Amino acid sequence: MSYALNITKEADHLHIEATGTRTPETLMAVAKDCVDACKKHECTRFFLDVQGMTGQLSTIDTYQFATKPLLALGRRLGLKAAIIDVGDNIDRLRFFEDVAVNIGMDLRVFSNASKALQWLRGSQRPEGE
Repeated sequence: MSYALNITKEADHLHIEATGTRTPETLMAVAKDCVDACKKHECTRFFLDVQGMTGQLSTIDTYQFATKPLLALGRRLGLKAAIIDVGDNIDRLRFFEDVAVNIGMDLRVFSNASKALQWLRGSQRPEGE
């Protein structure tokens, strides 16, 4: 499990950039670190850029990751997350979004950073996403 996070505290959210290999274990560790960073910085919103990660989860791994108890912890904390990625992974992340939103998470997946930030700071999904 190899990954790195670069966390920057912005005025109204955390900006987190993740690099490394996408595996269920790595993504669980990234998710836990995001929740811990939000607690540490007393922040309820974060922008997670996973464009620097390599690899792809299978459909079943994506589903299982989206329903893990750690994500339910994020829901209980009232966290709001905008996740950005591009290329082949965006379709898999959209599936992740569907599953996570259905269990009560407040998160959305984007391919455009400015639209992601607009949603994170507001309450609706921008047009065209």
